[in-house]
Amino acid sequence: MSQLAKEVYADDDERISEAAKKTGPSLAGLGLIALCALGLYYLLTTLPTGSGWMTYGELAEKAPTQLLYKLYWFLGDTNEAQFYKSALGGVAMIGFAALAWFLDTQKSRWAGFSIAYGSGIWPWVLASQTLGLIFSVFVFRFLEVLGTTDLGWVPTFVPFVSIPVAVLFVYGPSLATVFTGAVLGALLGFPIAYWVDIFLLVPWKLPLVVGNVTSMWLGGIITLEICRYLPWIKRVEPKAPESPAPKENLSSASWFVRRVLADFTEPQFYANELASIGLLLGTIVSWFLTPESTVYGGKMLPALLAGQLLTSALGVYLYHKHWEEKGWYPTFVPIVSITPAVILAYGGTLQSILIGAILGALIGPPLGDMVNRKLPEGWHPLIGNTFAMSLGIVIVMMIVNVLPGLGRPW
Repeated sequence: MSQLAKEVYADDDERISEAAKKTGPSLAGLGLIALCALGLYYLLTTLPTGSGWMTYGELAEKAPTQLLYKLYWFLGDTNEAQFYKSALGGVAMIGFAALAWFLDTQKSRWAGFSIAYGSGIWPWVLASQTLGLIFSVFVFRFLEVLGTTDLGWVPTFVPFVSIPVAVLFVYGPSLATVFTGAVLGALLGFPIAYWVDIFLLVPWKLPLVVGNVTSMWLGGIITLEICRYLPWIKRVEPKAPESPAPKENLSSASWFVRRVLADFTEPQFYANELASIGLLLGTIVSWFLTPESTVYGGKMLPALLAGQLLTSALGVYLYHKHWEEKGWYPTFVPIVSITPAVILAYGGTLQSILIGAILGALIGPPLGDMVNRKLPEGWHPLIGNTFAMSLGIVIVMMIVNVLPGLGRPW
């Protein structure tokens, strides 16, 4: 297991009050999130929406050749991991993340969970993932492949939520790690994902998200192993936060709700509830402007949000003990993999929302935890989490495929 993984999983009793250890997870918090999921689904499906914003179909048609639409695609890539593909969601997420980072530097209690895991390097994180995305979309021009395939989508987003930031966390913040991670992340991320999609997943009729996350763990392994031999890359032990995190009552409803929200920006390595609020607000505004502008134009944002909220809440509730003992647990895994795969495959039905949320919570987090515990030295937990996503999707889709009343979605 890598040193970084050990640090992530290390006990941190200073964070946890004795009261939290004795009382367990908050049932009230679980109920609040369930009500929020139900209420949000109702509002998004009943309130009037507009049609003046660009649709996803228009974006996909024009992005390969027109600069303005390419920029919208670029911004949407920042939250492609959540399946939203919302330029407004991306702008709001980064803006709120910047606010969280500023409040964190001021030691404000309104900062929420310390962004980027209390590392203090969030600006470096943003720089590395943004540069990786610039290489993927603008420099290597992978987006132009969109005009040559009938998929209607291509995985240019991969560097933003994977390889560049993993290099940064393993080898420390520097210009060398930022540029190396960005270049290798872009060079490996898209090609691996696209190859897996075209030659494996499409013929086998499996969700394309498997290809995305496969490129993250496989590309991450290749990149981190290459970095071992690059003379300009030196291993640097990550710095501890400047001051210990304040004790919190992990059994409170407020902690539970904040933790569920923070799960929504774990894929971007932010893990902060303010950043997640920005992401969700921007995406919801996109929906009300034009429902076809989000989630690839399929009008399934209400079902997707409901399922993601439920699967995170169930995960935090079921594995609350691990949050207490380890200080972190991969409850975000099904949010960006298993649950959306089921919901999108089965058309956003009520059954798909509930089954995707429940099976995602039951299988995704413990699978990620198990893999992370076996990682070799120098491998970032990104590899374990995304490998668990790949395997978890396949396992859950095999289970769902034989459940009565659902049938094959293809």
